[in-house]
Amino acid sequence: MIPISVTSSTHAGRPHRWVLVLALMGTFLVTGCVTESRGPRPRPAPAQAATTGGNAPALPAGPIAKPVPPDSTTSARLSFRIQPLGSVAYDGQVLPLISPDGKFAAVQQGDPPNWPTLLAQPGASPAVSTSIAVYGLASNTLDPVVLATPLQSGVVLGRSCDDRGFLVELPKPDGTRWIGRAAWLTGSVTWLVRSDHVNAHAVILPTGELAFTRRAVSSSTSALVLRSPDGSERVREGELSYMFPVFGGDSTLSVVAASSVGLELITIRVRRVEAGRAADFGPILARLQVAAGTDPALAYQIVAPAQATLLGRVGADAVAESRPVCVFHPGMNRMAEFDWRRGIFVPLAPQSIAAVASPFVEPGGYFSTTPQGLMFAPFPREDGDPGAKRTPLGRVLDIPYVARATRDPARALVLFGPVARSNPPRIEVITVNFPPPEAEPSAPKVQ
Repeated sequence: MIPISVTSSTHAGRPHRWVLVLALMGTFLVTGCVTESRGPRPRPAPAQAATTGGNAPALPAGPIAKPVPPDSTTSARLSFRIQPLGSVAYDGQVLPLISPDGKFAAVQQGDPPNWPTLLAQPGASPAVSTSIAVYGLASNTLDPVVLATPLQSGVVLGRSCDDRGFLVELPKPDGTRWIGRAAWLTGSVTWLVRSDHVNAHAVILPTGELAFTRRAVSSSTSALVLRSPDGSERVREGELSYMFPVFGGDSTLSVVAASSVGLELITIRVRRVEAGRAADFGPILARLQVAAGTDPALAYQIVAPAQATLLGRVGADAVAESRPVCVFHPGMNRMAEFDWRRGIFVPLAPQSIAAVASPFVEPGGYFSTTPQGLMFAPFPREDGDPGAKRTPLGRVLDIPYVARATRDPARALVLFGPVARSNPPRIEVITVNFPPPEAEPSAPKVQ
């Protein structure tokens, strides 16, 4: 393992569009470990211009922090191993979905759908030049899965998956849109939502419900729908237009909504009166403005970095799953937790454009994608000031990969990064595991 010690720096910049996330990434290291340190405030890194096109910010050429006096530090070491799996073609826009058990990846390939199709807006059309491929990861290689039932033309990759399959959506020529789940091994699609509406951007909740948005083809306002496994639905509609739901811990659902003040992030309680009965919307627990505009592309940028796949409880406490929803905050220009209990956004790593927590890391924390690389920092303190001094970041890799977590310790994280100068675009896939700490040698017995 290669020990690395790094502290964080802050500098201003404009928000990154999610479509540029993958442009920030490149090659990889093979093994490593990271040491976190607490100490004096680091000096700022050299200023870097935010990207507005396909070029990535320049990574710092040398250390980004001055040495920390050893008598003023506390350290925690994170050991990890990296396994490159290879690369596959992708559409250059949409990140793959990884099954919660870490066994499969669904990758969108071909020409990317246009923005109206991606955002489920008027003008959407069937993505006839887009296809979806499935790969097995269990053998630590990228094994193509030959689907017995190939996915029909025009289907696009959804936002969420479970152990049974991955969500797909079908924009139809008449402007309507269906939602289905494709089986990992066969490709057979079970259509979960079929109607003469635009049904879009679904996620699977921890208890099996499906949360998605719905609007009439001729309408610009979308309702929020909660569909139970028995097929019953609850609808929330009114003065808000809902976009891109994301689940949260503790029986909550969060969603971006367009209102008179701009884009808000709203957390709603999901309640069940009795076991076996359909779920229903409970009260709004918190709502907070996250952006001034109401552009659907901005809403997409806010939620796209969030991992919309629930792992299921791992271990006794499942700490990583109980964290608040983590989204990209345009005003902060970084990822942030939406702490609905306190009604605040808690900032994460400076300039981060994605963040994920793994259930196999102790103490728990976020792996954040930043221009300086893939960084790790412990979870923010829940009893502290969100603007207070933070624990410095530790650099896991010096390349800003985007990470996704699984519940398989052999593939605790799956990292993505585009292959440089590949045409058509290709994405590199790497897995990370965290071996248990080595036992300290016992002291010799005194005779």
